[in-house]
Amino acid sequence: MTGKEGELRRKLNDLTKMPSPKKRVPKPNKKLQISDHSDHDEPQLPHKIRKKTDGASRIRSHNILQTFQESSEVELQQKVKQLDKENTRLKNENQDLRNRMVDEIPDILENLKKIVTKATFINDEAKRVSPSSGSDSPTPNCSDSDKEASKQVEIFPGTGVYIDKLSWILAERCSTNTSYVRTLTVAVFDIPTLLKSNLRGGGNKRDPTLEKKTPLDRLKVEAIYGATLKKFPCTPKSVIGGAINSKINELRHRMKPE
Repeated sequence: MTGKEGELRRKLNDLTKMPSPKKRVPKPNKKLQISDHSDHDEPQLPHKIRKKTDGASRIRSHNILQTFQESSEVELQQKVKQLDKENTRLKNENQDLRNRMVDEIPDILENLKKIVTKATFINDEAKRVSPSSGSDSPTPNCSDSDKEASKQVEIFPGTGVYIDKLSWILAERCSTNTSYVRTLTVAVFDIPTLLKSNLRGGGNKRDPTLEKKTPLDRLKVEAIYGATLKKFPCTPKSVIGGAINSKINELRHRMKPE
Protein backbone atom coordinates (compact mmCIF):
# COMPACT_ATOMS: atom_id res chain seq x y z
CA MET A 1 0.00 0.00 0.00
CA THR A 2 1.43 3.21 -1.04
CA GLY A 3 1.38 6.34 0.99
CA LYS A 4 -1.30 7.91 -1.17
CA GLU A 5 -3.62 4.96 -0.74
CA GLY A 6 -3.25 5.11 3.05
CA GLU A 7 -4.03 8.79 3.18
CA LEU A 8 -7.08 8.29 0.98
CA ARG A 9 -8.40 5.52 3.25
CA ARG A 10 -8.07 7.72 6.36
CA LYS A 11 -10.07 10.45 4.75
CA LEU A 12 -12.79 7.95 3.86
CA ASN A 13 -12.87 6.69 7.44
CA ASP A 14 -13.17 10.24 8.79
CA LEU A 15 -16.06 10.92 6.47
CA THR A 16 -17.87 7.79 7.58
CA LYS A 17 -17.46 8.75 11.30
CA MET A 18 -19.04 12.27 11.01
CA PRO A 19 -22.26 12.60 13.04
CA SER A 20 -25.53 12.84 11.26
CA PRO A 21 -27.16 16.27 11.32
CA LYS A 22 -29.62 16.83 14.24
CA LYS A 23 -33.25 17.28 13.54
CA ARG A 24 -34.57 20.67 14.42
CA VAL A 25 -37.22 20.47 17.12
CA PRO A 26 -39.85 23.20 16.85
CA LYS A 27 -40.18 25.44 19.88
CA PRO A 28 -43.41 25.11 21.78
CA ASN A 29 -45.96 27.87 21.32
CA LYS A 30 -46.27 29.75 24.63
CA LYS A 31 -49.81 30.78 23.77
CA LEU A 32 -50.86 27.14 23.56
CA GLN A 33 -48.75 25.90 26.50
CA ILE A 34 -50.82 23.71 28.81
CA SER A 35 -50.60 24.36 32.56
CA ASP A 36 -49.67 21.33 34.62
CA HIS A 37 -51.38 22.86 37.67
CA SER A 38 -54.80 23.27 36.09
CA ASP A 39 -57.45 20.97 37.40
CA HIS A 40 -59.43 21.17 34.16
CA ASP A 41 -56.46 21.10 31.72
CA GLU A 42 -57.23 24.63 30.51
CA PRO A 43 -54.58 26.61 28.66
CA GLN A 44 -52.81 29.37 30.57
CA LEU A 45 -53.92 32.90 29.82
CA PRO A 46 -51.49 35.31 28.23
CA HIS A 47 -49.69 37.75 30.51
CA LYS A 48 -51.70 40.80 29.36
CA ILE A 49 -55.02 39.03 29.93
CA ARG A 50 -53.92 37.86 33.39
CA LYS A 51 -52.90 41.42 34.27
CA LYS A 52 -56.32 42.79 33.28
CA THR A 53 -58.06 40.04 35.23
CA ASP A 54 -55.99 40.74 38.36
CA GLY A 55 -56.81 44.46 38.11
CA ALA A 56 -60.54 43.77 37.88
CA SER A 57 -60.33 41.46 40.91
CA ARG A 58 -58.59 44.14 42.93
CA ILE A 59 -61.29 46.67 41.98
CA ARG A 60 -64.05 44.27 42.99
CA SER A 61 -62.29 43.56 46.30
CA HIS A 62 -61.91 47.28 46.96
CA ASN A 63 -65.60 47.90 46.21
CA ILE A 64 -66.67 45.06 48.49
CA LEU A 65 -64.45 46.36 51.31
CA GLN A 66 -65.76 49.91 50.87
CA THR A 67 -69.37 48.70 50.92
CA PHE A 68 -68.69 46.72 54.10
CA GLN A 69 -67.09 49.73 55.79
CA GLU A 70 -70.03 51.98 54.86
CA SER A 71 -72.57 49.47 56.17
CA SER A 72 -70.55 49.12 59.39
CA GLU A 73 -70.56 52.90 59.86
CA VAL A 74 -74.33 53.03 59.33
CA GLU A 75 -74.89 50.27 61.89
CA LEU A 76 -72.59 52.04 64.35
CA GLN A 77 -74.48 55.32 63.94
CA GLN A 78 -77.78 53.52 64.50
CA LYS A 79 -76.44 51.94 67.69
CA VAL A 80 -75.23 55.33 68.92
CA LYS A 81 -78.70 56.81 68.31
CA GLN A 82 -80.32 53.92 70.18
CA LEU A 83 -77.96 54.41 73.12
CA ASP A 84 -78.71 58.14 73.16
CA LYS A 85 -82.45 57.45 73.25
CA GLU A 86 -82.00 54.92 76.06
CA ASN A 87 -79.85 57.35 78.02
CA THR A 88 -82.47 60.10 77.62
CA ARG A 89 -85.23 57.74 78.72
CA LEU A 90 -83.30 56.70 81.83
CA LYS A 91 -82.59 60.34 82.70
CA ASN A 92 -86.28 61.18 82.42
CA GLU A 93 -87.24 58.21 84.60
CA ASN A 94 -84.65 59.21 87.19
CA GLN A 95 -85.92 62.79 87.27
CA ASP A 96 -89.50 61.57 87.52
CA LEU A 97 -88.62 59.36 90.48
CA ARG A 98 -86.85 62.24 92.20
CA ASN A 99 -89.83 64.53 91.68
CA ARG A 100 -92.22 61.92 92.99
CA MET A 101 -90.04 61.36 96.03
CA VAL A 102 -89.94 65.08 96.78
CA ASP A 103 -93.72 65.42 96.35
CA GLU A 104 -94.77 62.26 98.18
CA ILE A 105 -92.44 62.28 101.19
CA PRO A 106 -94.01 65.44 102.71
CA ASP A 107 -97.39 63.73 102.44
CA ILE A 108 -95.99 60.75 104.30
CA LEU A 109 -94.74 63.08 107.00
CA GLU A 110 -98.17 64.67 107.23
CA ASN A 111 -99.79 61.28 107.72
CA LEU A 112 -97.24 60.41 110.38
CA LYS A 113 -97.96 63.67 112.16
CA LYS A 114 -101.67 62.88 112.08
CA ILE A 115 -101.03 59.47 113.59
CA VAL A 116 -98.77 60.95 116.27
CA THR A 117 -101.33 63.66 117.05
CA LYS A 118 -104.13 61.13 117.39
CA ALA A 119 -101.97 58.85 119.51
CA THR A 120 -101.03 61.75 121.78
CA PHE A 121 -104.66 62.78 122.12
CA ILE A 122 -105.73 59.23 122.99
CA ASN A 123 -102.89 58.94 125.47
CA ASP A 124 -103.89 62.20 127.17
CA GLU A 125 -107.50 61.09 127.36
CA ALA A 126 -106.45 57.78 128.84
CA LYS A 127 -104.43 59.55 131.51
CA ARG A 128 -107.45 61.65 132.46
CA VAL A 129 -109.69 58.61 132.84
CA SER A 130 -107.26 56.22 134.52
CA PRO A 131 -106.09 56.82 138.11
CA SER A 132 -102.76 58.51 138.50
CA SER A 133 -99.93 56.12 139.09
CA GLY A 134 -97.69 56.30 142.12
CA SER A 135 -94.54 58.29 142.18
CA ASP A 136 -92.50 55.16 142.64
CA SER A 137 -93.51 53.76 139.23
CA PRO A 138 -90.48 53.18 137.03
CA THR A 139 -89.78 55.74 134.35
CA PRO A 140 -89.45 54.15 130.92
CA ASN A 141 -86.03 54.47 129.39
CA CYS A 142 -85.79 56.20 126.03
CA SER A 143 -84.01 54.26 123.34
CA ASP A 144 -81.23 55.76 121.24
CA SER A 145 -83.58 56.03 118.25
CA ASP A 146 -86.09 58.04 120.31
CA LYS A 147 -83.33 60.38 121.44
CA GLU A 148 -82.15 60.80 117.85
CA ALA A 149 -85.71 61.54 116.66
CA SER A 150 -86.18 64.14 119.37
CA LYS A 151 -83.28 66.25 118.11
CA GLN A 152 -84.37 69.58 116.67
CA VAL A 153 -82.81 71.76 113.99
CA GLU A 154 -83.19 75.54 113.77
CA ILE A 155 -84.24 76.24 110.19
CA PHE A 156 -82.75 79.74 110.12
CA PRO A 157 -80.23 81.06 112.65
CA GLY A 158 -81.60 83.44 115.26
CA THR A 159 -85.29 82.80 114.60
CA GLY A 160 -85.79 80.17 117.28
CA VAL A 161 -87.92 78.09 114.90
CA TYR A 162 -87.04 74.41 115.12
CA ILE A 163 -88.18 71.29 113.27
CA ASP A 164 -87.31 67.63 113.72
CA LYS A 165 -84.10 66.41 112.17
CA LEU A 166 -85.78 64.04 109.70
CA SER A 167 -87.93 66.82 108.24
CA TRP A 168 -84.86 69.03 107.93
CA ILE A 169 -82.95 66.32 106.04
CA LEU A 170 -85.86 65.85 103.66
CA ALA A 171 -86.13 69.59 103.08
CA GLU A 172 -82.43 69.91 102.34
CA ARG A 173 -82.72 67.22 99.68
CA CYS A 174 -85.34 69.18 97.74
CA SER A 175 -84.11 70.31 94.33
CA THR A 176 -86.58 73.19 93.77
CA ASN A 177 -87.49 76.21 95.86
CA THR A 178 -91.23 75.45 95.87
CA SER A 179 -90.80 71.87 97.07
CA TYR A 180 -88.42 73.18 99.74
CA VAL A 181 -91.03 75.70 100.98
CA ARG A 182 -93.82 73.11 100.97
CA THR A 183 -91.72 70.67 102.99
CA LEU A 184 -90.78 73.33 105.56
CA THR A 185 -94.41 74.47 105.83
CA VAL A 186 -95.72 71.09 106.97
CA ALA A 187 -92.67 70.66 109.22
CA VAL A 188 -92.98 74.04 110.99
CA PHE A 189 -96.78 74.11 111.37
CA ASP A 190 -99.04 71.26 112.46
CA ILE A 191 -101.92 70.17 110.24
CA PRO A 192 -104.79 71.65 112.32
CA THR A 193 -103.09 75.06 112.33
CA LEU A 194 -102.61 75.01 108.57
CA LEU A 195 -106.23 74.00 107.94
CA LYS A 196 -107.63 77.00 109.79
CA SER A 197 -105.05 79.56 108.63
CA ASN A 198 -103.74 81.44 105.64
CA LEU A 199 -100.43 83.16 104.99
CA ARG A 200 -101.90 86.54 105.98
CA GLY A 201 -105.36 85.49 107.19
CA GLY A 202 -108.64 87.11 106.24
CA GLY A 203 -111.90 86.02 104.70
CA ASN A 204 -112.72 84.35 101.44
CA LYS A 205 -113.21 86.92 98.68
CA ARG A 206 -115.36 84.58 96.62
CA ASP A 207 -117.60 83.53 99.51
CA PRO A 208 -117.68 86.08 102.39
CA THR A 209 -119.94 83.77 104.42
CA LEU A 210 -117.10 81.32 105.00
CA GLU A 211 -115.15 81.43 108.23
CA LYS A 212 -112.25 83.85 108.22
CA LYS A 213 -108.78 82.34 108.34
CA THR A 214 -106.22 83.35 110.93
CA PRO A 215 -102.78 84.43 109.73
CA LEU A 216 -99.86 82.09 110.25
CA ASP A 217 -97.33 82.89 112.96
CA ARG A 218 -95.23 85.76 111.60
CA LEU A 219 -91.94 84.60 113.15
CA LYS A 220 -92.31 81.10 111.73
CA VAL A 221 -93.21 82.45 108.31
CA GLU A 222 -90.16 84.74 108.36
CA ALA A 223 -88.01 81.74 109.33
CA ILE A 224 -89.30 79.86 106.27
CA TYR A 225 -88.55 82.91 104.08
CA GLY A 226 -85.03 83.18 105.50
CA ALA A 227 -84.22 79.48 105.12
CA THR A 228 -85.53 79.46 101.53
CA LEU A 229 -83.57 82.55 100.50
CA LYS A 230 -80.46 81.08 102.07
CA LYS A 231 -80.73 77.87 100.05
CA PHE A 232 -82.22 79.46 96.89
CA PRO A 233 -81.03 83.11 96.93
CA CYS A 234 -82.80 84.18 93.72
CA THR A 235 -86.26 83.08 94.82
CA PRO A 236 -88.87 85.90 94.72
CA LYS A 237 -90.80 86.34 97.95
CA SER A 238 -94.05 86.02 96.03
CA VAL A 239 -93.03 82.49 95.02
CA ILE A 240 -92.39 81.56 98.66
CA GLY A 241 -95.75 82.91 99.80
CA GLY A 242 -97.52 81.25 96.89
CA ALA A 243 -95.97 77.89 97.74
CA ILE A 244 -97.14 78.17 101.37
CA ASN A 245 -100.73 78.96 100.37
CA SER A 246 -100.65 76.26 97.69
CA LYS A 247 -99.71 73.65 100.29
CA ILE A 248 -102.48 74.84 102.62
CA ASN A 249 -105.08 74.61 99.83
CA GLU A 250 -103.87 71.14 98.96
CA LEU A 251 -104.31 70.00 102.57
CA ARG A 252 -107.83 71.42 102.71
CA HIS A 253 -108.76 69.66 99.50
CA ARG A 254 -107.54 66.35 100.88
CA MET A 255 -109.38 66.82 104.14
CA LYS A 256 -112.72 67.40 102.45
CA PRO A 257 -115.14 64.49 102.92
CA GLU A 258 -115.72 62.50 99.75
